[in-house]
Amino acid sequence: MKRQIRNKPQPSPKKPLENQPPRPRRWTLTLFDTGQNNTSGLLCKASSTIGSGDLDGHSGNQIQFTDLFKWGIIQLDLSDNEGRLTGINGYQVAWDRCSSTPYPFSKARKIVIPYDDTISISIKALYALAAPIGGVGFWDMTGDHHSMLVDSACKNLAKFD
Repeated sequence: MKRQIRNKPQPSPKKPLENQPPRPRRWTLTLFDTGQNNTSGLLCKASSTIGSGDLDGHSGNQIQFTDLFKWGIIQLDLSDNEGRLTGINGYQVAWDRCSSTPYPFSKARKIVIPYDDTISISIKALYALAAPIGGVGFWDMTGDHHSMLVDSACKNLAKFD
């Protein structure tokens, strides 16, 4: 039985996959164009226990996955059972079909932050099984929010064990 991943375009199984660290990076937008991507992210008010979404106090352009929660950029969408994350504090979460990754963006702040979430990690784990390349690797998981990313990879890799 051949396993197919519906996400296109797919890398060639003959080429090695590059191991990317799951660390989001902050980019400043000069021109905003959503193009092919879905920008149906939801806006909602943030809890007072998290940040305001203002990254002016953050040094550098690298942000840990868990910091997206701490700084008040994303939160778990409790109305969704698939582990989707939603933007808060004026951020919207969109999906890049080319890289199969979400990205919160704020037009007002001119910021976009591509990152991996449980859904994108699931897609990559299922691709590893379908290729077959034997598994997936992570550079560093110290920024994993409550082990969400590692759990997603393990759950999906165990499906065809």
